[in-house]
Amino acid sequence: MKKCVISVIVSLMLFPAAGALPFEGVLAATDPALAAAVRAALQDELFVAQVPAPAESSKTAPGPVNYVPFHRDGIYNYEYTSSRFTGSKLLRLEFGTFSAKDSSVTVTKTVFDKNSPQVTTFKVYLTQSGIEAGGSPLAGPRLEMPAQPAYNQTWEEGQDRSRVAAVNTGIKTASGNHTGCVRIITRLAGGGAINRYYAPGLGLVAEQLLTKDTQEMISLVSFLLR
Repeated sequence: MKKCVISVIVSLMLFPAAGALPFEGVLAATDPALAAAVRAALQDELFVAQVPAPAESSKTAPGPVNYVPFHRDGIYNYEYTSSRFTGSKLLRLEFGTFSAKDSSVTVTKTVFDKNSPQVTTFKVYLTQSGIEAGGSPLAGPRLEMPAQPAYNQTWEEGQDRSRVAAVNTGIKTASGNHTGCVRIITRLAGGGAINRYYAPGLGLVAEQLLTKDTQEMISLVSFLLR
């Protein structure tokens, strides 16, 4: 019952009727215990206000392969910047031949610098959960894309929590102006966040990692899909 009352109060504050009390006026006229609970709900980053549903075109997205076309032997070149070094480097992801046996691809990640290239490999799989990666450009293993991306969809991996923040947004990089993108935000257990964008038919176009110690970003410069 208390939860229901809190929802009603929040709705009144978000969508006030004509002549209604302002935000603080509503709380001032509310039982102190309920007012405290409402303030806590509004400060909770996982709280989702009951707003009108997005238009159908922006509420759901196609399947995961449309946003991570890992089966197309792609080569992606990114500008890589980090608080750990000055200037920028080239980060390249090369997707190998798709294996129908286990629905997987081996990805080679190469970071080029003035000395010698830093090369690592990891596997990407198509599973019932979506596209799962054994590694990533700026972080470790993760669910790269859920099976059916939907606005505000959430999932947990260990103590990290991810959310589909948008399914029809845009971002501009050196490779072009990308529209209809899926945006995923991951809150890291140790503090910080990862913010990434996937363009339809192309894949990952930008990713940003922010923690108290490190700030890193990759932005797509060029690509080749076969």
